[in-house]
Amino acid sequence: MINDPLSLDRAIEILNELANLDPEAALCLVETRYPCNALVADSENFQVHSYPERKTVIGFLGVVNGLFGTFEQGKRKGWGPICAQINADGTVRFVKTPNEEEENGKTPEAT
Repeated sequence: MINDPLSLDRAIEILNELANLDPEAALCLVETRYPCNALVADSENFQVHSYPERKTVIGFLGVVNGLFGTFEQGKRKGWGPICAQINADGTVRFVKTPNEEEENGKTPEAT
């Protein structure tokens, strides 16, 4: 069965199912980065990170967030709508990336 269309909320639900079923695999997916070429880096469909001392890299969330796009404004301009919170015990929880300021003027932290 094809899940079409896949909403942001449903994607987060599925990612958290993965984190619940296999916490170690979810953590590895979130923490692992792979070198990618300039074609991937220049594509608007993926989010990559360039390190001065290393090649440009892409990770799991860079691919997933590429499906949903990026914020066009706000504190997290250019970020994707899904982030991973890594807990002290090493478990992962996927959440919507906070992009709005809270009442106290601070933006919640995201990883």
